[in-house]
Amino acid sequence: PPVEAALAGAAPVFSAIPATCEVMGDCGFPFDHSSYESFAAALQRALSAQQSQIQLWADSLLARHNWQDVADRIIAALTS
Repeated sequence: PPVEAALAGAAPVFSAIPATCEVMGDCGFPFDHSSYESFAAALQRALSAQQSQIQLWADSLLARHNWQDVADRIIAALTS
């Protein structure tokens, strides 16, 4: 969902669990899911996010998770 949020033009706010952080990289606003203060701070940052920053994240996420590129990396690894 946080990737889809960025692609739809919304600032992604997400729990900072390892799998989601790996997917998101430096994009969006992670929060410690055991801390309300962390969640509130992430929401505040998201509310003030510039649309240009969200678009940069969307572009980065699309490039990072391009299925053809991922498949090419897997094939290269398997054939080397």
